[in-house]
Amino acid sequence: MHEAADAVADLGQAIAVRRRHLRLTQQEAAELAGIAVRSVHAIEADKATSRLDTLLALLAALGLELRLRRGGAPGALAIDFDGARPKLDGDEHRGRE
Repeated sequence: MHEAADAVADLGQAIAVRRRHLRLTQQEAAELAGIAVRSVHAIEADKATSRLDTLLALLAALGLELRLRRGGAPGALAIDFDGARPKLDGDEHRGRE
């Protein structure tokens, strides 16, 4: 379960980085995604209770996509944007793509 919590934290952090890169406030990101600003805050603050449709709307508004990989290895969550990828737990132990 610890690995799942880490993945949620990585995702929230990556979303916050992307939003700031686009020079958007949480309010502006929420308006673009058609969601409540409290949802943007919750996602960025690593709250694991957000609905998937809310998360996907925010990702789309920020030009991001969620990719799933088979398996449950640490760091299995890949978050790519603008050619950069935040370092995830387990990266140093996985082969590079």
